[in-house]
Amino acid sequence: MKPVSLYFICLIPVLFGVVSCTLNEADQPVKIFGQITGTTGNGLGGVDILVKRGDLEQSVVTSDNGRYELVVSDAGQIGMTFSKAGYTSQEKSLVLLGGEKKRVDLILHTLSEDAYFKFAPAEVTFYNTGGTTGAYIDTNVSFEQESVPSWLTVSIEGTALTIQCDSNETSEARLGYIVYKAAYNLRDTLKVRQFAGPVLKVLHYWGKDVSGFSSEKPFVTFSEEIKVISVKSADKVLDYELSTDRKTVYVNNLGLSLFGMSDVHLSVKSDDDRPLNFIIPVKMYINKRSVSQQENKFPVFTSDNKFVWIYSSDYMGNNVVIKQFSVEKYEEQKQLSFSKMSGIYYNPFNNCLYLTIPVSVENRNMTEVHLYDAKTGIFREKFTVDYKGAQIVDMDFARNGYGVMVVGENLLYIDSANDHVYDVFPGAFSLYDSYDSKNLIPSVVQICNNYQTFLLYGKNSGSTYYSYAIDAGTKTLNTIHTSKYNSFVASNSSPYVFYFSSNLFYMICQHVLTKETKTLSLDKNGIVSMAFLPSGDGLPQVFTSLLSIISATDNSIYNFDYPYNGYNIQSSHDGKLLLVSYNKIGYLFASDALTFFLKNLK
Repeated sequence: MKPVSLYFICLIPVLFGVVSCTLNEADQPVKIFGQITGTTGNGLGGVDILVKRGDLEQSVVTSDNGRYELVVSDAGQIGMTFSKAGYTSQEKSLVLLGGEKKRVDLILHTLSEDAYFKFAPAEVTFYNTGGTTGAYIDTNVSFEQESVPSWLTVSIEGTALTIQCDSNETSEARLGYIVYKAAYNLRDTLKVRQFAGPVLKVLHYWGKDVSGFSSEKPFVTFSEEIKVISVKSADKVLDYELSTDRKTVYVNNLGLSLFGMSDVHLSVKSDDDRPLNFIIPVKMYINKRSVSQQENKFPVFTSDNKFVWIYSSDYMGNNVVIKQFSVEKYEEQKQLSFSKMSGIYYNPFNNCLYLTIPVSVENRNMTEVHLYDAKTGIFREKFTVDYKGAQIVDMDFARNGYGVMVVGENLLYIDSANDHVYDVFPGAFSLYDSYDSKNLIPSVVQICNNYQTFLLYGKNSGSTYYSYAIDAGTKTLNTIHTSKYNSFVASNSSPYVFYFSSNLFYMICQHVLTKETKTLSLDKNGIVSMAFLPSGDGLPQVFTSLLSIISATDNSIYNFDYPYNGYNIQSSHDGKLLLVSYNKIGYLFASDALTFFLKNLK
């Protein structure tokens, strides 16, 4: 029988109004086959071939001669991945037509054949002053550092290198090589060149750090002998002196300011005409920052003078923040926050802050004392002082860990070297007002005399002020002074205490051990706070809130030419550092700067 044409058969349904039966070739399966070989031309067995079409996946593995074959159910776009251990994987994207047979051959390279490793750039250059530059490693394999010259430091993040170079202090140029080795025996070398030295540089200058005020005149010290080209400040030519070794320049006629700053522009040359321009930021203070009236008037310096902790709160005394500042630059390092706190104290025995937090348990008042490391700001421990329903009013510690604290109307000792055991201070009965036996006279505790002597201060019902001394070693108590002065200040820098009142034109300086006193006259009243300045073994001098320096040795008074609105003055335990609040700015001074300032004016 003669075959019937497919064309004719397909027309029949159309004539009778039936849906067309035209075949869709896209629905036909597709055969993919081929061979995977290596670069030698030999077939590679064990190659994993993964085919992905949308969410559908199917796979096949090549035979020993590298051949494979698979059928994809329908046409469309597919992705193929070819992989084998030790070889670089490859991917292909194909569009398949329904019913076709698709040959896909591929050559796979071994990882070692595709591996690469090189520096970009291949060479870097440094001036004799040294510095920092970068380089990049272009690679697709793992690598490690093999060698670096001693005058270079290399750090790497990912494939990016940061190269730091020391200054070249020799008269010869330097050439070095940074060598890295990688997998598959790859390696590359980065060449580093540096110009000849030595480098003319600044070694030290006036005010560089807290020990930088070692001269009463601003100065700059260089690494070698120099010739001075010019010394200027704000277009003003300044006089200068050159040291006998021709390495230090002293500035003579610069007008110094207590709270201001001026830049001295110095231009010099070495003997072989290498130039150097340097700016001295001349200021009396180490640094400054904004302060508020809510900051505590008694900042806490650590005994090593590396940090100062400053307490601030809102107007209600809540939302307390304690900030740690570095002494070197007077910059904030850390801060601790509390909803409520009554005081901050320092113990040199364990270098800890003692933060007092008032609590009430079953209508009984007591104080939780939280200890924080004064260096790290890390919490150490806490304990509770529970005595007659009273709370801590004031406290301080000696270097041996022995402390004295006022708790309500009670004077207690506390021994931090013995698990913070506390009890009534022996002889405390003698500190009560003879006219009011329940009224404890001292309310303020302060340590002085190199953390060896406690000073207690307060008044009785008749408004007479009493000062007591307690030896931290022997625990003996002595009454050393009575007066009408309502304020006192002491310091660990000396065994002296000053008594003063803001409405009087004189004050008293007293030795806390011998009880000897000296009355000093003032040219004006209004002192509300002051702090000690270092004076060696002699009588002390103080810096006052009237922005004046008063010497107990000869009663000399120097008044700085500023309006008197310094509202808080506080020194470190040894008097070498000074915090001054002026016009809502807090200034940290090295005390030496103030004494040198006075010398420079005379």
